[in-house]
Amino acid sequence: MIPVEPLVSWLICTNVLNEQVYQAIDSCLDQTFHNFEVVIVVNGPQNVIIFDALVIRYSEYPCVKIFKTSLMYLPFSLNLGMHYCCGKYIARMDVDDYSYPHRIEAQVAYLEHNPDVGLVGSAYYLFDESNKVTGSIKKPLGDSAIRRLMYFCNPIAHPTVMFRRAAVEKIGGYPMSIFGEDYALWVKLILTTNWRVCNLDQCLIKYRNVSLGDARYNLTAYITILETQFSALVKTLDPGWIVGMMYTLLKIATRLLLGNLKI
Repeated sequence: MIPVEPLVSWLICTNVLNEQVYQAIDSCLDQTFHNFEVVIVVNGPQNVIIFDALVIRYSEYPCVKIFKTSLMYLPFSLNLGMHYCCGKYIARMDVDDYSYPHRIEAQVAYLEHNPDVGLVGSAYYLFDESNKVTGSIKKPLGDSAIRRLMYFCNPIAHPTVMFRRAAVEKIGGYPMSIFGEDYALWVKLILTTNWRVCNLDQCLIKYRNVSLGDARYNLTAYITILETQFSALVKTLDPGWIVGMMYTLLKIATRLLLGNLKI
């Protein structure tokens, strides 16, 4: 019997259905912390087929709530999912990754003991198609270090994040873009609110290597980053954003020269 108002809402979006999706959702259900719901938004042209399959698969789990939309793009689905989330905290999860059983317990404990923190991510392991761990990625821990790196890159891994629902709803949710909606949200959060942002040193998820590829090699993703940096510059007149834009332009030029950037 789940509580009427769960403390945590998992937020998951998908437009595909395969064994990786089931493994990701199952990892969210298999947690040491039990006061949660799982909100899944199925989007895209196959939404009805995927929706029906997930409803059958998780029919015995009253904490799993599944919604569908034919509209595409992740930011829309994330904002739609947030509309249905009831938890004080929202935990993001991608459908090709895996959350360790202690993930929610660790992040809830951190946010409960740090009421000035609006968002917390974590370190993560990398794993491949055979589910073999191939390495780990550490992120900057403290708010000041994250803010310094935000000029140049995204220092918070989106699928590791738990944030306060009220904090993100107050700033209008995820900005609408094809890529980089997470980076744009973090920048908006640190520029327009007093919330601190942090990362935990623990590796709380396994992040599939192949999921790192699309945005890093897509010109649209870099243009979105430039737009976010330029908007931040206009709002703050902070020259750090000019340096950040120059760094992004350098990455674009380098990838174009190497021939590994999709145009």
